[in-house]
This record gives sequence, C-alpha cells and structure tokens, in this order.
Amino acid sequence: MSRAEEEGGTVVEMEPKTIDPGERRGGGRKRDHEEDEKKHESCYVDNLFNLDEMYKPDFYRALFAEFLATQFFVALSLAGTKGIEDILTGGAATLVIVLYHGLLILIVIYATAHLSGAHFNPAMSLGTLLCKRITLLRFGAYVFCQFLGAIAGAGFIKLAIDAPLSYNKLGPDQSAGRAFFFEMYCTFGLVFGAFATAFDPRGWGVFGPIAIACIAMLNILAGVATGGVAMNPFRALAPAIWEGDLSNAWVWTIGSFLGASLGAVTYEYSFMRREHPACPKVPSTAGSNHLKHEHTS
Repeated sequence: MSRAEEEGGTVVEMEPKTIDPGERRGGGRKRDHEEDEKKHESCYVDNLFNLDEMYKPDFYRALFAEFLATQFFVALSLAGTKGIEDILTGGAATLVIVLYHGLLILIVIYATAHLSGAHFNPAMSLGTLLCKRITLLRFGAYVFCQFLGAIAGAGFIKLAIDAPLSYNKLGPDQSAGRAFFFEMYCTFGLVFGAFATAFDPRGWGVFGPIAIACIAMLNILAGVATGGVAMNPFRALAPAIWEGDLSNAWVWTIGSFLGASLGAVTYEYSFMRREHPACPKVPSTAGSNHLKHEHTS
C-alpha cells in the first residue's frame, strides 16, 4: 500500500494506480471501445451519401478487386465458350458451357469476396445499394470499375482469339419481350438466392457461393430457349460493344438490373432479420457475414 487518505475519520488504504502505456498516450480505452464497436458493426450503412470511404486504402483495394474480378470473369467466360464450341457441338457443348460457368463463378467469388464482396456484377451492386448495404459512393465506383473490367476483358479476348465474340442476341423466332422477362426472372432468382444463402446470417455461410453457382448454372441452361441469359449487364454489354451490335442489348441490361433489384429488395425486406449484428461493412457473396469477431481480453 503506497498511501492513505482519511474519510470520515477512517483511514483507507489506496492501491497505487498503474497507468497503462496505451492510456498514457490517450488511446488505450478508446481503442478498446472502438474494437468493441467493430464487433457489433451493422450490415447496413447509416448514410447512403457518406464519403468517408474515399479516404481509406481498403476502398481502393476493393475497387481494384472488382475491376480484376469482372475482367477475369468476362474474359474467361468468352474464351471458355469459344473453346468449348470449337471442340463440342449440340447439347454436349451446352452442358459443358453451363458447368464451366458455374465453376468460373464459384472461383471468382471465393477469390475476391474478402476483398470487395465479390460483386463483379453491377446488378448485384444495385441490389445491395437498394438494401442500404453499401453507399452511393461505393456503388458508383464499383459500377465504373466493373464496366472498365468488362470492356478490358472482352477486348483482350477479341485481340487474343481474333474471332467474333459470343454475346446474347435474339434468334429469328425469338421475342425481345419474352427474353426480357426471362432475363429479369432469372436474375431475380440469382440475387434472391445470393441473399438467402450468403448474405443472410442464417444461410449457408461460406458455402453460399456453391448455391449461387448452382442457381447460375440452372438459369443458363434454362435460358437457352430464349437467346441465353446473362444475369450480369456488363457480361452482355461488353462483347456486344466490341462486336458493334447493341440492337437488343437493352433486353439483358435493363432486364438484369430490374430483376436484381426486385430479388434483393424482396428478400431483404420480407425475410431478412435486419437487426443481426457482427456483419462486415462490405456484404460478401461468399458468406463472410457469418464470420464471428472473437473478443480477446
């Protein structure tokens, strides 16, 4: 005991106060408080117009990740489709293309989910914006980088294979209205499924991408009868730009944007328990919403 104080005639022994070096710098308790707040960080943004992210390095890393993810996805999608069609025909080619794209989607999600949320799709980004899971700044920056990535990916394959690129187009007996509706329907299912299996803490967690890839494969196979489904506006738009044919691009761009918006909002506001804590700032299609922040004392 180092010192004593008298209180009402009673001598009280006082323990010496040990000052933590962190507290001496004014950061100890504050740092603990900030770490505790991060543990219970919400999945949702308080202000859609917040610009604080633009001052953080992780924001620009996420943008670069979205550029790379979209570039790889579009490039490998186009190259893979061309290669498969060169060695297979008919139903066999269709089935292999379906399986190829499911595996491609799965790998890209797992590769970039922890970096940017693995959107690589402006329709998915729009859905998360409407559910207040990202800011307007991040949405605009994501879409810009995704567009650049898609154009770069399609352009690279155009130069590499020196052949016409495959892109969504209507056949002679196919209706633009029916194709638009089916594109909207399939993209609704994809995004609804992503929210159910990967975004929702009660869903599949880190196995969510498997469900997303399966949904995409089923949609691609079902879309053969309507001129194909993109479920990603820039996957449809980028090769069409390089081929100079935008006559029916609205079918797969507007259709996927509308379907994704409806799918995200339907699940978010009908089935999601929005009070769930411990979610990262960037919603991840790989189910990182399920990651628990362990407290270390």
